[in-house]
Amino acid sequence: MTPQIEAFLEMMAVERDASPHTLAAYGRDLADAESALTSDGGLMQAPAEAVEAWFADLSRRGLSAATAARRRSSVRQFYRFALAEGWRTDDPSRRLDAPKQGRPLPKSLSRDEIDRLLAAAAARDAAAGLRLVALVELAYASGLRVSELLALKVEAVHRDHPACPTGLSQHLAHMFEELEAHHQKEEMGLFPMMRRGQSPLSGPIACMTHEHEDVVEQLHGLARLTNDFTPPDGACNTWRALYALCAEIDADLRDHMHLENNDLFRRFG
Repeated sequence: MTPQIEAFLEMMAVERDASPHTLAAYGRDLADAESALTSDGGLMQAPAEAVEAWFADLSRRGLSAATAARRRSSVRQFYRFALAEGWRTDDPSRRLDAPKQGRPLPKSLSRDEIDRLLAAAAARDAAAGLRLVALVELAYASGLRVSELLALKVEAVHRDHPACPTGLSQHLAHMFEELEAHHQKEEMGLFPMMRRGQSPLSGPIACMTHEHEDVVEQLHGLARLTNDFTPPDGACNTWRALYALCAEIDADLRDHMHLENNDLFRRFG
């Protein structure tokens, strides 16, 4: 890793409060670009044509649109930092266009598949079968997310364990409720105004940015409840799966907010 990339990551940690997961993602993205641009002098010397060729090659390498978008954002943020530090006098990433990201429809089970799922759960040994049937029925009747369902199970089964994440299911439910309200504001308000070319948008963008700060606080709470997503020694598979899912939620949300705050909002703010 180059000294310039290390300095950028340090800035993101100190000034932007980036999580370890987000910093690791930035590091991987910039290391990939640095390696691909070696023959052109690396990130610090590569011309715009070389950076654009690296970005175009991401799709040919089979990377998803979401991953390519994150790498584009990482490189653009790095070059803005390099300009501010006086390391470069130009931004070779300025012409990189964001890849189109489709939004797949959610998959659902048929009635027959649900019946077979419940039958398979009921076939388990007495207590385990009853508990599994209850969990499956609860999930479908209430619309609980997988993370909320796992948290309920871990809190119930391990309530006497000193490391039990008591309150995690409630924290997740509240966080997802707030995120859904935030998403509706963007989809029904801010994004249509952007598509219409309406201006100024500084007010709505400031509101969304402030709500992102609230999400960061909720993610701090999530990390505290899960011991930074580290299950205790000897934790069961469900406990480990729950913390791994929480870590994924943390990383995905931070990446999403970073793209909006530092790419999308800057173009319209």
